[in-house]
Amino acid sequence: MPPSNEDENLSPAGHRSHGRLREIAQQLGQPVEQFYGPRSDDAMQLQELLRLWHAITDPAGRRRVLDLARQEARWSDHQEGG
Repeated sequence: MPPSNEDENLSPAGHRSHGRLREIAQQLGQPVEQFYGPRSDDAMQLQELLRLWHAITDPAGRRRVLDLARQEARWSDHQEGG
């Protein structure tokens, strides 16, 4: 993706942050602009989930959260017939 004019106005730290935000948006299958506009309930819940994840410093705790998330994802996929 070529840099936009907005990218040219960012500091080096801003470039890193914006680049990381682009990576996150890509992984989530969402446009970067979604992070800058009004927040939907899903976006607010995602923000809370990321904040809470960052607050979990124990590797075993993070593994438990990931295990639970994977279990819920499998259950949701099963319920939808996938």
